[in-house]
Amino acid sequence: MSRVETPRTEPIGLDVGTSRIVAARQINDEIKYASQLNAFVAIPYSKMTESVLRKENVPHSVDGTEILVHGNESERFADLLKKDVRRTMARGVLNPDEPDNVKLIREITSYLTGKVEKGKKLYFTVPAAPLGAEDSLTYHEVTMRRVLSDLGFEASSINEGLAVVYAEMENTNYTGIGISCGGGLCNVCLSYLAVPVLSFSVPKAGDFIDSSAASVTGAEPHSPYEGTVVLYERSLRKQAAGSSERLL
Repeated sequence: MSRVETPRTEPIGLDVGTSRIVAARQINDEIKYASQLNAFVAIPYSKMTESVLRKENVPHSVDGTEILVHGNESERFADLLKKDVRRTMARGVLNPDEPDNVKLIREITSYLTGKVEKGKKLYFTVPAAPLGAEDSLTYHEVTMRRVLSDLGFEASSINEGLAVVYAEMENTNYTGIGISCGGGLCNVCLSYLAVPVLSFSVPKAGDFIDSSAASVTGAEPHSPYEGTVVLYERSLRKQAAGSSERLL
């Protein structure tokens, strides 16, 4: 996807996930989605490489002696170079082990949203705090808001589980339980008439399923061991449902 001019009147929805960043906008009566892997890989810098990447519209940034290829193309380069992609986020929040995380999220978001007029409204997702933890998510939310403000947006946050309720439960007047299973967290929100009554997250999701299935099969993560993956998916669903029942 190339950079595009964003329509003036429609707000943008941005799901900032551990695995992917997804932008959504309404064009006429249709919702359009654009997605990029929330990851990057470092390759050696050369003027020739930078020139070719720019010519081929491969999202990247230069960092000293390295070029950081980010988004979907990072996975292809990682496969070719026999490297692992690096994540800007871990377990639903900014990855403290990656000092360039904020810069790269800004680059990926800018690539997805295109050039916008200053003050355009954007709503971005934030996770709920994990069960049994007092961890504050303030730093993550404030940092994301600052990144989006720097890009020219008037940004507002929304709980990830509540976003599922708003998207899927109009017929029940937004009353029900919204569950979002991503790469790093499983977010749960109980809503009554669009009011979030209870929100929490389970620190087990897609990455947990992949690594757990790989550990018992001896295969690499993402290998097609469907039966083992299903077992861990069921375990995750039971944990989320059981946690909701205990809290209620």
